Amino acid sequence: MLNDSGPESVGLGAPNRNNFILAPGAPGIYSLRTARMFDFEVEPTVSTKVVCHDFGRPQQLTSARVIVVRVLDVNEFQPEFSRRVYIGRVPENAPAGIEVLTTTATDRDRGAALHYFFAPPPPQQQQQQMGSGTSGSSSSGWSRSNSGAGDEPGGADKIGVNKYFVMEPETGIIRTSQVSTTGGT
Repeated sequence: MLNDSGPESVGLGAPNRNNFILAPGAPGIYSLRTARMFDFEVEPTVSTKVVCHDFGRPQQLTSARVIVVRVLDVNEFQPEFSRRVYIGRVPENAPAGIEVLTTTATDRDRGAALHYFFAPPPPQQQQQQMGSGTSGSSSSGWSRSNSGAGDEPGGADKIGVNKYFVMEPETGIIRTSQVSTTGGT
């Protein structure tokens, strides 16, 4: 707020004069508004200078302040896998826990932390399995649980969606599971 007895001039100085608009409000009060959209990945901070002059006599006085605006990051991009299809192989009679393959994905959002997990089978596959009298499991390796944990991210892993494989959430490495293939799940 300006409270000088004389008239004043307020404006934006360099740098980045075109990024913001200084809009007058009530007498002596100004609002700094954005003049364009900002992208966190390109410029996480943007600055401008606000300059104020009075027209006093015998001497004009000037004051300036640099305003730094932090651009907030929003999740704009979905993760993208490095391959469209992953194919893994497991040797016959291999011990449990052997690495089958590694899935890799990237996220164009700066600093995004990725978490890998198995997704449940499509609903039509679940219904086919349920209707076939197999109690939700089949030779495909998918199993179903009524725990309700599948609604959370990573919940599919927790309920044993795929009983023959496990996935490391931080790395995307898929390994054979420690489950016995004889007598139960």
